[in-house]
Amino acid sequence: MSPPPTACAAATWDGLAGRAQHPANTADRVRETANKLRASNPDLARKLDLVTYRLAPSPASCAGLVRYSFVAGSAAVGVDDATRVALSPDGRQLAVASVNTVRIFSLAELAAPREILSPLHVDASNERIFRLAFGADGRTLVAGTLKSVFLWDLAGLSQPRMISSADPRTAADVSGLAVGTWSEDGTPVPAVALARGTRIELWKTGYGSSWVDPLDQRTATTSVALSPDARRLAGGGKNGVVLLWTHDAVDKPVSLVLDEAEAVTSLAFSRDGERIATGTVSGKFTIWDLTDSTDPAARISKHLFRGQDGEIDSVMFGGRDTVVVAGNSAGAIRLWDVSGMAEPTSLGFLDVRGSGGAGLATSADGLLLATAVRGGGVQLWNLDPVAIAARLCKDKAARITDEE
Repeated sequence: MSPPPTACAAATWDGLAGRAQHPANTADRVRETANKLRASNPDLARKLDLVTYRLAPSPASCAGLVRYSFVAGSAAVGVDDATRVALSPDGRQLAVASVNTVRIFSLAELAAPREILSPLHVDASNERIFRLAFGADGRTLVAGTLKSVFLWDLAGLSQPRMISSADPRTAADVSGLAVGTWSEDGTPVPAVALARGTRIELWKTGYGSSWVDPLDQRTATTSVALSPDARRLAGGGKNGVVLLWTHDAVDKPVSLVLDEAEAVTSLAFSRDGERIATGTVSGKFTIWDLTDSTDPAARISKHLFRGQDGEIDSVMFGGRDTVVVAGNSAGAIRLWDVSGMAEPTSLGFLDVRGSGGAGLATSADGLLLATAVRGGGVQLWNLDPVAIAARLCKDKAARITDEE
């Protein structure tokens, strides 16, 4: 990644960057100083974070800037219980669910989202939508209730067409739903993974039909995820075990065993599919290195939340996989720097009271975050280090003085 084109002409650290013979080493020292000053002098720490990024825009310095993410836009949904949100892979469309209705907004102008379609309704005996996601192709929208799964074709932005609905009333409740792709003879195909009871079903989104034989989780399944590279599917169990299947070995899942035998409430793959983050009912998250698919290793493990409201409802990667975004059942949203495989660094909480962790979504590149807020509406947070640096550059208070 090259330094952003944005210039801060009046900032003396531009000259500092030019004089540094080893920018990366200098950036590391500046970052250490910023961390030491963060509690006693947050204003100077912010300036040094910007210096660090300008010296060497590494994954660590990019993650450091995400702590200054900002609200780039908001959508007034007009209801009090907008509890599920989804962003299209390119970040240009927003879907918002309330009870059993879904509304679609264009984000062509991020500061002013515009509703572009008539509301979509699911006929599910007043069941609430508890999962909402765009397909990997950006043209399919999937909504799940406890018993049903609905798929719409949004192509052409005309009236959406219902592709299919799975509504087996005698089946177990839907406990997890993930939308992505799955490899069929080496070709990624849009797919939906559906967790019911102890089994995971895999569906082709374009056909609404089961694809492969149901995968056996061996225990009650509490979460499910598909990797962006179409190679892996993960299922989290109530017993603290995550089973990992690959497209070419669906009969030989690999087990990821957490330290505590507690329910895995959320799963998320990194963009390259080489890491997976898990969140649990007690508020603990773990990041697993999947480079060696036969022997995954837990590299980071940390309690994000504790106490009565500790359960992680949603965990996901953001900021080009340098940051983990997590939301708990009380609506708190926390950011952590996971740019390395060492101890994660807290980037603080977002200044918003969400509607619960499941009311979070990121774009495919992790640079845009949508949060459903209590009282109605959705906020759109910019997690892009380039945009954050440009914004700080315009703030005279963020520039280092000669004295400093």
